[in-house]
Amino acid sequence: CVISPGPTLDLDQVGVPEHIATSLTVPEVVTETNLTALTRRVRRGANVIDGAECIITNDGVVTHLAHCRHKQSICLAVGYTVERYLQQDDVVAFNRQPSLHKQGLMGHRVVIVSGLTFRLNLSVTGPYNADFDGDEMNLHVPQMESARAAVATLMMVSEQIISPQANKPCMAIVQDSLVGSYRLTRLHELLNK
Repeated sequence: CVISPGPTLDLDQVGVPEHIATSLTVPEVVTETNLTALTRRVRRGANVIDGAECIITNDGVVTHLAHCRHKQSICLAVGYTVERYLQQDDVVAFNRQPSLHKQGLMGHRVVIVSGLTFRLNLSVTGPYNADFDGDEMNLHVPQMESARAAVATLMMVSEQIISPQANKPCMAIVQDSLVGSYRLTRLHELLNK
């Protein structure tokens, strides 16, 4: 999808439009602690941001909720897998092609937004060599716990600030944040409300 500025996002966040978030799923294994929350998602059904796409039982039977008329009667059991939609703070990998160096593919936390474009903090565009003139970027959702752990620990933006090539920061504040920081730290600068 095309990217646009998200100045209110943290450095490690990516804004994902709701219509894209409802087409990407995260497999979540049902446990005692998440049974109630996942049951609520199953009851809401498919194509709803806080719903789920399908259920996979322990013996591999797949139930697609978009074609299920009796969602209220489904009982989840520990060990089942629920393919739920992206939600706030899910970890994803984000890249702009061509990914020629380590910082060309980094981990971000999801923020669900309205609109039609991915949102990105202006300060994190440097490593991607991105600007907002129609650049397209790709979002990848890790499907296994080990992959999610690798993205959350090794690939997150906060772990990629120092470039291994030059041993210096590859991200810095830009534009309004830079001017605002300068003005706020001047000795005799007085700002009204």
